[in-house]
Amino acid sequence: MACVSEPGGTAFAQFEPLLSVLAAEDVKVYGKTGSTERPFHAWFAGFAADSKGRKIAVAVVVEGGQHGSSDAAPLAREIIQLCIQAHYIGESSFNDPSF
Repeated sequence: MACVSEPGGTAFAQFEPLLSVLAAEDVKVYGKTGSTERPFHAWFAGFAADSKGRKIAVAVVVEGGQHGSSDAAPLAREIIQLCIQAHYIGESSFNDPSF
């Protein structure tokens, strides 16, 4: 979780704008960033879980990317945010009468 939610974590800068939404939705995100060399690829892998036990897993690989934190983590953040907005995960999904 430190990678995403604590200052100094490799993906913190990318997830910081979403932290208030995650807190409001009672969602915790756990992840790991990384990269490869020759050829260069960047990756982020992790999962998000809400207080009701619902979980989603995310794995992003950016071919030609050089840093998981700046190339892959923003894409993972967008996917997680989309899943919250679509009510797949998070507190609002339990308050939505169409769920």
